[in-house]
Amino acid sequence: MTADLRDILHTPYELGGRTPGIGLDCLGVVGEIARRRGMAPPDGWPSIRDAWEHDEIEASTGFPPGWVKQDPVVGVEDGDVLLFFEPHAWCSIVDGGMLWSASHEQGSCFCMPLFRLRRKPIEVWRWQP
Repeated sequence: MTADLRDILHTPYELGGRTPGIGLDCLGVVGEIARRRGMAPPDGWPSIRDAWEHDEIEASTGFPPGWVKQDPVVGVEDGDVLLFFEPHAWCSIVDGGMLWSASHEQGSCFCMPLFRLRRKPIEVWRWQP
């Protein structure tokens, strides 16, 4: 874990939270780490709404331009965003070989070594501007 991410790790879980040190949900963790790494953060509903307003809703993913969906069997790299849909929808980001996210069950943000991930992601997204 790099020192510049410790504030995220010590942030409590908050649904809709987007402020490190105050509250983050899984999308908040992903967005904050992506932003700190110079990537356009996935923003979910704002991107979907923008696509709807421009009559492009069939192509909307919640990821801004620059993100490309990968085949999950290709492998996971640092910076990739992983999406899971069971037992509920959640997301994570890989940074420094660690998987970062937040959990309402744990009540906080967390990171763990990527090799400990036992569940295969449904989608993998990679930043390719």
